[in-house]
Amino acid sequence: MFNSVYVRLITYVLSLAVGAVPAWAAGWLKIDITDGWVNGHMQIEGAVTALLTATGITGTVFKKFGTK
Repeated sequence: MFNSVYVRLITYVLSLAVGAVPAWAAGWLKIDITDGWVNGHMQIEGAVTALLTATGITGTVFKKFGTK
């Protein structure tokens, strides 16, 4: 059903969203809905946390599957 290429692509795309979860849990990412607008506020620490987590996830996937 799914080829490993599609699984890798989905993982790469979603890794930044997954990486934002620790930033949100630490309070460095806030999302508000005001008057029908979605407002997001992220501190520098949250951005760094999300990027490092996403890099770890994509690096792990790349290490497992390589360039196949």
